[in-house]
Amino acid sequence: MSNLIIDLDDINVTFKQRKQVVHAVKDVTLKVEKGDIYGIVGYSGAGKSTLVRTINLLQLPSAGSVTVNGTVFFKDHQQQISNKELQEKRRKIGMIFQHFNLLNETSVIENVLFALKHTDLDDDAKEEKALKLLDLVGLKDKAEFYPIQLSGGEQQRVSIARALANDPEILISDEATSALDPQNTNQILDLLKWLNDKLDLTIVLITHEMDAVKRVANKVAVMEYGQIIERGTLQKVFLQPQQDLTRQFVGGSLAAVDTLKSFNLGHLEDDEELLQLVYDA
Repeated sequence: MSNLIIDLDDINVTFKQRKQVVHAVKDVTLKVEKGDIYGIVGYSGAGKSTLVRTINLLQLPSAGSVTVNGTVFFKDHQQQISNKELQEKRRKIGMIFQHFNLLNETSVIENVLFALKHTDLDDDAKEEKALKLLDLVGLKDKAEFYPIQLSGGEQQRVSIARALANDPEILISDEATSALDPQNTNQILDLLKWLNDKLDLTIVLITHEMDAVKRVANKVAVMEYGQIIERGTLQKVFLQPQQDLTRQFVGGSLAAVDTLKSFNLGHLEDDEELLQLVYDA
């Protein structure tokens, strides 16, 4: 029995800009299994965000098929489910972004309650759930604060609580740590990993920071110019990078040589060789 929860097959996304056609995503196939933290890494403009927006059809593909948790969303150049059904399915796909998208004029708990607006819960049940979600991300004591009173990391935690309001099976993190300092970045990544374990939450992590992928992901895909140029388990991609871009991200086999040059530590004689040892623990 297949454990696939996200199945993107031969996805293409094209845009028309004046008289030119821009291929933002080209023939990308991506298989994400339930419980994965799947990192998609690449520089700005690589097509990462455009690709993941096809998962919930916030971006309609130009071609290809999108299947989420067994339901075909898109195929044969058209949407396969009604807009009403799509809206229901989207509630099971939470999203967090680089910019927290909080309502600054409302309190922290009201920001979470906003995501519960269309549920069948009564007001007391909504408030109870919102408080549980804030407790889950470590912010129950700041329920009555306003976003401006919180740090960047705390604001992102509110965004995560809000994204979890409808009990999603998938969480898409689109550069969610890019605006944070290293300490807050690590705290948010650790929280995502903990939620992945506790809630059996499948996470798609979009980033240009390989350290973020290394910290929490179990699988990784590297994108360049709208295509996936390398993919595999985290261990395989880090220890055996095949593409030049991947080597740039992970350090690669030339990292020791680059360090030698960067710090002007001398040069190798003809009978000398510089080796870099990588330990697979």
